Amino acid sequence: MKKTGKQHWLVLGLGLSGSAAVRLLLSEGRRVSVLTDREGGGAHGAVMQQVPDDSEIFFDEASVPWREIDGCVVSPGIPTEHPWLCGVRQRGIPLIPEFELGWMRFGGRTIAVTGSNGKSTFVKWCVETLRETGVDAVVCGNYGVPVCDCVMAQKQPEALVIELSSFQLEAAVHFAPDVAVLLNLLSNHLDRHGDMERYTRIKLKLFEQMNPDAPALLPYSLKAVAERLYPEKRWVTFGVEEGADYLVRKNRVMRGEDMPGEALSGTMYGNRIMQASGAAACAWMDAMKINRSTGLDVLRSMKPLPHRQETVANHRGVRFVNDSKATNLAALCAAVEAFGPRVRLIAGGQAKEKDFKSAKEVLAQNTRKVYLIGRDAEKMAAAWGAAVPCVCCCTLEQAVQTAWRDAAEGDAVLLSPGCTSYDQFKNFEERGRAFAEVVRHLEMEE
Repeated sequence: MKKTGKQHWLVLGLGLSGSAAVRLLLSEGRRVSVLTDREGGGAHGAVMQQVPDDSEIFFDEASVPWREIDGCVVSPGIPTEHPWLCGVRQRGIPLIPEFELGWMRFGGRTIAVTGSNGKSTFVKWCVETLRETGVDAVVCGNYGVPVCDCVMAQKQPEALVIELSSFQLEAAVHFAPDVAVLLNLLSNHLDRHGDMERYTRIKLKLFEQMNPDAPALLPYSLKAVAERLYPEKRWVTFGVEEGADYLVRKNRVMRGEDMPGEALSGTMYGNRIMQASGAAACAWMDAMKINRSTGLDVLRSMKPLPHRQETVANHRGVRFVNDSKATNLAALCAAVEAFGPRVRLIAGGQAKEKDFKSAKEVLAQNTRKVYLIGRDAEKMAAAWGAAVPCVCCCTLEQAVQTAWRDAAEGDAVLLSPGCTSYDQFKNFEERGRAFAEVVRHLEMEE
């Protein structure tokens, strides 16, 4: 993949990632063809207007147009079985994801983070910690701006902290970060990946091309399978299990005989479900040679990201919390534990998981009532009804209003759906904004 000559590249998809890839390739003098199912508006519309005469954009094509193509960039929203990708592979065209195209143009240090839960918070903390130590770092990838946009900046940063989803890692070929972290692995996106074995292999691709001396951080429970796949890597483990390099005990992270360890209290990782991410944070700081007290101070002062355990109002002694980003049961349980034991939980939507029983104990201990919305509300009520009172509500607005009528001073009305939003909303951000808007109207009506 040389950078010289009038190479012809194909870009699949014209969302944020695809548009960034087009801009980067055009800036390098490439000829670009684009396959997209989008109409010509918004950011991609602006890209279309920049495409020169020797480049092409095809809308809703069933297959890859026959052209001499030197390389192909795929956007994360396009699954591996899509006819476009099948056509690219059949023709032997080199294929990489957008983030890898950008990373190949970057000359600084790269930190990569993946996992089923908590990626965005972790990368935000990484960037703020690096900046606290004087390093010019930028967050990009699945959270932040596309990597291709980062490397086109007039002055490149010293470090990229890249959040990666399984959708992005699926097509990775050459990517080799300097430090990599797999935070956790839970049943997720199986509608696309098929089963946990394939999902696990895709997540572990994060480490595939890393230098054997580079720190590869992952939960202790995944070490055995990771070592079978990539035995030569420098594995650093964390978790609550004996044998982990960074072991959590009584809300403290210990490194071997390092006693008494770093306290997680007062941080967002100071609870049973999230404490393993606190251990990952300590492992990352040591890998980056950062003083742990510096990073933990940043963690304690860091504000949560929007739609992630975000307090949107305190009204007559009742706290309203927007955790719309919680799209699986593990995230739901973490939020319920964090705000328990007087939680009035709004949950439901389009579930990723089929078995809801794993949340029963946490709900029984921490919730007063569950207000269920969306496609899978009745299934969740059937699974949880013996442990906690449940009521099915037609809409998010009805759920908020019902929870408010039931609430007493000291309660927390928590939106932590444990499901995706696609049955009722465009995305989790729209769902979170809708929650905040309903709460605002409650205050206005008083």
